Formats: sequence, C-alpha cells, structure tokens
Amino acid sequence: MKSQVIFRADASKEIGLGHFNRCMVLAKAIHQKFDCYFAAKNPSDSQISEIHGIFEGVIKLNDDDSHFLQFLDMLKGTEIVVLDNYYFDSSYQKKIKEKGCKLICIDDLADKHFFADAIINHAPGAESFSFDKEPYSKIYGGLNYLMLREEFSIIDNKSVAKEKLQNGFICMGGGDAQNFTLKVIETLEKRLNSVLKLDVVIGSQNNNREVLKKVSNSFSEIVFHDHLSAEEMIFLIKKSDFAVVPPSTLSLECAKIHIPLFLLQTADNQKRIFEFLIQNQCAMKFEDIGTYNIELGEEMIKNQAFNFHGSVKENLLAIFEEIENKC
Repeated sequence: MKSQVIFRADASKEIGLGHFNRCMVLAKAIHQKFDCYFAAKNPSDSQISEIHGIFEGVIKLNDDDSHFLQFLDMLKGTEIVVLDNYYFDSSYQKKIKEKGCKLICIDDLADKHFFADAIINHAPGAESFSFDKEPYSKIYGGLNYLMLREEFSIIDNKSVAKEKLQNGFICMGGGDAQNFTLKVIETLEKRLNSVLKLDVVIGSQNNNREVLKKVSNSFSEIVFHDHLSAEEMIFLIKKSDFAVVPPSTLSLECAKIHIPLFLLQTADNQKRIFEFLIQNQCAMKFEDIGTYNIELGEEMIKNQAFNFHGSVKENLLAIFEEIENKC
C-alpha cells in the first residue's frame, strides 16, 4: 500500500503560481510511488485540470482563516504533509507534527523556526544557509534539489548570444499585481532601440490585461500570451534573444535554457536567487540592460551552462523515500 502525501499550497493573483508549480514538480517526481492529494483554497479550473493524472484527488478548503483548522482536523496522522506558503508558521508546523504526521516544508526565506522533518530550499547556495530548526530536521538545499517543471529540467540547450537584442521574452509572474510588466515594456522603449518584437506572458491571475493591451509602444510588434503550457513557454524563450523575469523559479528555468537574462526583483523572497545569479554572472540587473554587449551575453550563457545542467528528479524522490522510512 502506498503512503499518502498531501500537498498544501495556494495560488492567487497576489501570491502567484510559484507555490503550486513547485508542488506539481514534486508530485510528478513521486506520484508513481506515493498517493498524492492536493489541498487548496479555491483551486482554479486550470489547476484542477493540470493535476489530473498526477494527484489522486483535490481537497477544497474554505477561503477564510478557518482553512487552517479545517486542514488540521482532516489529518489522520498517517500522512506525509507538504507545506508551501509563507503563512504556515512555526506554530502551525508543530500542530501538524503533533497530529503524528511527517512534515516537509518548502522554503524560500529561512526566516522561522522549523518543526518539519525535511526542509527543501532550492535557492542556489541554500545548503549553507543557517536554519533555525529542530535537531531532527534535515535540510535539502541548493541546486541539487531544484524544483523546475519537468519540461525545463530535461533541457540540454546550446544557445548563442546575439550582438543586438531584437526579440525579447517578458514574464513577471502569474499575478503581477503591481504591473511590473508595463514598467518593463516602458523601460525597454526608452533604453533599447534595437528591439523589434516582444513576447509578453501574462498569467491567468493577472488583472492588468486590458491596460497592457492598450499600451502604446514603438516596437514593431508586441504579442501577449496567456494560459501557456511549459512546452509553449520553452518555445518562446528559445526563440528570443533575451529574457526579462523576476529572480524567482522562472529565472532558474530561463537559466536552464541558457539565454541572456535580465532580472527585476519584485519581492523580498527573491533576494537570494537574485544575488546568486548576479554574483555568478548568470544574469544582469534589468536596470543595466542598456549596457549589454555580446561579450556579456556569452559570459551569461557560459555561466548558466556551468551552474544549471542535468535533472534532479531522483534527488527529490529520495527525500520522500527517506521521510517515509523515518521512525
């Protein structure tokens, strides 16, 4: 009989799709050996469609603070629980452990005390972060546990930097509540005379669609895309000369494809990925895009190829197998 794993994550225009996407990556890595369930507040139709065939079922939770207690009450104590959101604090982790469950936390910030059996933080260099945790808690950190969508993780791409940046890819996240996408487009208008075409991805949670589609621009063409599959995203990135994204998991996916990469930080939890990619010359700050030359582009692609290669699916599965066998 397979052990049951319950993934607890939410998605919205405010928090984006990152938590959901990471849970999907983990579930795809383990679902043949574990029975996976997805618990969320108001899962969208597109999310429910995406999890079909990977998860055994969906647990719909209340859309108010009662969801915390509701989820605790449904636990039997035999499950492996995976938490991925910032509002699952130390106290909540402890309550799940007290139910008898084994607990895995997906973390970005290392900003709280952890009661989890396993902490996964795929930020580059996370294996050396200082975590406040219980003695039994084990850290799985860094690029060996990189939670990229499967379609990105298997890519072995050979890219060539271009002398001029003419075709661009922009994606500022699933929600982009502050409309950073518009700011990027307006900045590119002012700083890059060479750009001819932009492929702009706006997520399903984005409420700025009409404003963006009315924006006046001096480019030959701006094409807006939404509801893209991972394969469609990869196609757009591969055919672009450069990408502008936040330093989130999306930036790591772009780095796996190997492309001149420009980062615009939009949230505090992106700081460590931002610092790693900039310090290791895998990316440039978006504000410096006007200084780009082909030598810088070649250096970014070379360093991306050095740092991002291979698949870590087996490493992710091994975490769950180790937790399952933990006494």
